[in-house]
Amino acid sequence: MAKTIYDPACGTGGMLSVAEEYLHSLNASTELVSFGQEINDQTFAICKADMLIKGNNADYIKDGNTLSDDQFAGSTFDYILSNPPFGREWKNEKAKVEEEAKLGFGGRFGAGLPATSDGQMLFLMTAISKMKDIDKGGSRIAKAHRKLQMILIKRVSLQKEVVVGQLLRLEGF
Repeated sequence: MAKTIYDPACGTGGMLSVAEEYLHSLNASTELVSFGQEINDQTFAICKADMLIKGNNADYIKDGNTLSDDQFAGSTFDYILSNPPFGREWKNEKAKVEEEAKLGFGGRFGAGLPATSDGQMLFLMTAISKMKDIDKGGSRIAKAHRKLQMILIKRVSLQKEVVVGQLLRLEGF
């Protein structure tokens, strides 16, 4: 059975590629399906091309703004990894983000909205909302920037078990 990995700010796809290489080093028969979204047209194109050149499925690499146009709405994944754009404002996406926030935990932003200067928090909430439940084989570990850890602990009452710490190894392979 294939495992899934998601990066909401995948850039050129380097982290997705390295994750697949690492998992194959643990178990050569592991199948990893990569999902990612990228706002910058040029880096999106590089990511798709790199996936294809390496013989990977590029169907799930999507172009667009993750915060205002979630291409994977309702989807959950086995593993999440991301290097979100720190220091990015979300004022240009404000109307769409606020609309989704009204859904509460039925959307990605049920914990509440940070300041418009704190876009990385929205990416973290996106990642958490897309974690597959533990009872369905999802990951139990998330690594977050220290500032985000503190905000997360203060603002979010998670319905999923999340241990914030250093990811030492991936289990289940």
